[in-house]
Amino acid sequence: MVRSKKLPVPAEKELGVVGIGTLIVFIALILVSAIAAAVIIQSASMFAENAEQQSESARAEVAGGIKVVTVTGDRANGVVAGPCNLPVAGGAAPIRCIVLTVTLWNPSESVDFNNLRVQWRSDNFFTTLTIGAGVPPGATATTFGCEETPVDALGPGQDNWDSAAGSFFLDDDNVVQVWIDLTAATGINDVLAQNTDVTVTLIPDKGPPTIEEFTTPSTYTGQFIDLTTA
Repeated sequence: MVRSKKLPVPAEKELGVVGIGTLIVFIALILVSAIAAAVIIQSASMFAENAEQQSESARAEVAGGIKVVTVTGDRANGVVAGPCNLPVAGGAAPIRCIVLTVTLWNPSESVDFNNLRVQWRSDNFFTTLTIGAGVPPGATATTFGCEETPVDALGPGQDNWDSAAGSFFLDDDNVVQVWIDLTAATGINDVLAQNTDVTVTLIPDKGPPTIEEFTTPSTYTGQFIDLTTA
């Protein structure tokens, strides 16, 4: 007669240790899954944002309108006179003038700057500017300055931009600089410190508006700061 052996029964203490170990593994799996899900969601959000930006650029190019080529912040703390022609400030000066270099998406209808509105919005201020007076038009607390660059690039009378005659048409064959004086003395009183969010909207009388957003860097080096967004 064969006697059956009884298998050893784990003690309650041993069962508890196994249960805690299983629980730890289960919690670790949940944490890993949560982290992986967060990474996937963040990546999807980033891809969606990039796709939206590319889609907006494509729509703007198809629809036409004003194209912002570069955005430059001028601290006016050096020896180079920028478009705002401001007095020289100290070395730690904030950004005191914004210069946008613009042209047209091709093909587009000409834009008459006499009817252009420039909307400025920062963390601290909001205003809408119209074209300034003078030759070339100058920037003040209520106006923006602008001029073809270089002046008469195609030769005198070869395009529709003539400051002396009061003709300010942006065509697809010329480039124009638009500047905003940010100083309190002569401009809109909104000089830009570091890490400031700004939105500039160019609103023509015909065609779609152009929205340019940028954030000033955390440190300033030199007189001119490149604020152009990708």
